[in-house]
Amino acid sequence: MKTTEYVYIIPWLAHMHDHYPWEASNVEKQETKTAFDDAVVITAHGYDKKFIEDFEQRFNKMTGIISSYYATLSYMSLYDALFLYGLAVRDAYEETKNQSIFMDGSFIWKKMTARQFIGVTGQVLMNNKAIRVPSYATYHVKNGTMRIVVELTARLGDKHKCAMSENDCSEHVAHEVMSHYWSRHVNFENLGHF
Repeated sequence: MKTTEYVYIIPWLAHMHDHYPWEASNVEKQETKTAFDDAVVITAHGYDKKFIEDFEQRFNKMTGIISSYYATLSYMSLYDALFLYGLAVRDAYEETKNQSIFMDGSFIWKKMTARQFIGVTGQVLMNNKAIRVPSYATYHVKNGTMRIVVELTARLGDKHKCAMSENDCSEHVAHEVMSHYWSRHVNFENLGHF
């Protein structure tokens, strides 16, 4: 099954360990790299190693605390959540000039919906229910090296569509980072019909 007839798509979420299978110490590295060659890995953009390592270094520099990989993931999400809350309180105060507006949870909640900002995990987009809509990165794996080939960026949808259907409030827009990747690496004729 190591022919162009097959494409392996692997969803990769935040894990307790900070390594991919071919980086583990208890495996035959070259054999594992070969097994994963030409796989496509999809992960939430902002939780890839570079973002995490950069945050970990800044966090350590400011606090003196050396945190584990998984703790760093938690700190990053917490930072973005608190930043979102701060933005919502600021916007609520600017609109009302009420110094006690932070006590009005439903008003603050509304200010947290349908907005986006750049956080430590990259772009943060909150939908109409104040649920984060992640952006994704699609990587091509070759000899243990991962290159971004397509980014799926979350963005707010059309307000009129959102008013009619609460499921149409956000969308993903694909952007090819590596031009013509799919036509060069995937043999669609062999994939058959979906």
